[in-house]
Amino acid sequence: MLHASYLAGFAFTNNFVGYVHAIAHAVGALYHIPHGRANAVLLPAVLREYGSCIAPKLAVLADALSLGGDTVSEKAERMIAAIEAMRDSFDIPSTLPHLSPNDYTEIARRALKEANPTYPVPQIWDSEKIFSVLRRVQS
Repeated sequence: MLHASYLAGFAFTNNFVGYVHAIAHAVGALYHIPHGRANAVLLPAVLREYGSCIAPKLAVLADALSLGGDTVSEKAERMIAAIEAMRDSFDIPSTLPHLSPNDYTEIARRALKEANPTYPVPQIWDSEKIFSVLRRVQS
């Protein structure tokens, strides 16, 4: 278990999933959603919100998984689609429909406080970026 914990920490540090993790903590605390489920729902939305700044890394992963695609952005999109397909295969929902826009400010406040500078992130976000992610997963 210690070794698995080490590998998880190593993966978090090197793969810029700080906002996924931080938003999942805030959403889980307010809505009593298990942390793993919240991460699974939020990951694709956060990756899409990052946009082109992470596309090259996603393209490398897509190539390693032979997902196809001709351009970096196409490969990145296929990688996100593969993540969504894996989430769906475990019957994990793609949305968190109970999220209330009234809670967005508190979720953003908590996530921003946790994510930066605690976790490595590929770009620094403000509340509006987190609101965008929350709108993606609420609908």
